[in-house]
Amino acid sequence: MHTRGIKPRFLGSSFNQGLSPPPIWTREVPNALGEAPATCEIVRAEACYLLANSPRAVDLLLAWPGQGRVIVEPVLDGKAEQIRTAVANNWPTMDVADDCVLQLAERFPKAKVITTDVRDFRICRRNRNDPIPLLHP
Repeated sequence: MHTRGIKPRFLGSSFNQGLSPPPIWTREVPNALGEAPATCEIVRAEACYLLANSPRAVDLLLAWPGQGRVIVEPVLDGKAEQIRTAVANNWPTMDVADDCVLQLAERFPKAKVITTDVRDFRICRRNRNDPIPLLHP
């Protein structure tokens, strides 16, 4: 269940290792949404790992929940076995963070996924059949 009683319209994914999104896009999208996107701890951890060369970026990312810029949703509780199976069946196309975002997309069916990893999320389907709407550069 959503921790704040609001159904988010946006779900935050992390950056793909091979992509370098336009810096303006990554800075401006969170400000332009009009609401805080939902994400989970796994996605935040992956983003910190991918941003490890920029301590300032990691610091900003870690500060966002306390500033109300992102809502952190629990995903692994009650879904760990389902995520484990999905990752095993779809590796290396889907990793744990990708499937956690997919779980959020199923929980909030009207939400769009914010991502730079378009390649994977164009393949993923929520509830097996429904394409996931994406917000990307």
